Amino acid sequence: MKAEKIYKEAWRILENLTPLKVDCGQLCGGACCDDGGHEDAGMYLFYKEECMYKNMPEYLRIEESEFLYGEDDERALIAMCTGECERNMRPLACRIFPLAPYKKEGKPLRIIMDPRARSMCPLAKAVSIDELDERFVRAVRLIFLVLMKNKKIKEFVIELSYLMDEVAEFFKEDI
Repeated sequence: MKAEKIYKEAWRILENLTPLKVDCGQLCGGACCDDGGHEDAGMYLFYKEECMYKNMPEYLRIEESEFLYGEDDERALIAMCTGECERNMRPLACRIFPLAPYKKEGKPLRIIMDPRARSMCPLAKAVSIDELDERFVRAVRLIFLVLMKNKKIKEFVIELSYLMDEVAEFFKEDI
């Protein structure tokens, strides 16, 4: 997998798509970018996505997280930001928010409303995925159908799905 080429294309596809036909961050004041004064808020980077940050912006740092995935218990990286960013440099997890890929062994890929988004995103609390811009949802699905051909990304998404199950259980929701 030529990570940089694939992530550039994924980022390009999502560059002008958002969950609504307008920039939803302008409606809620960018709630997803507000860490509530915590310096440890961030978004996971997908496998090898750090290649997109050869020139690290000042507002961003990348660290190892405690989240482990795959046969080798690989540590996921997390992008930590100040809440201000260059929109064209957002990680994939920010670009697909409040959606997430969801995959269990032997089951097809699903794109779901990320239960972790409930605590900050008005859309995740108030609307169903069917009410989002269908072009956005289709683009997210297409990107992950391609990305998950990579074994490590697939392992990451499967483990992330278990994490989302735990969060959904906390909120007493079904995924």
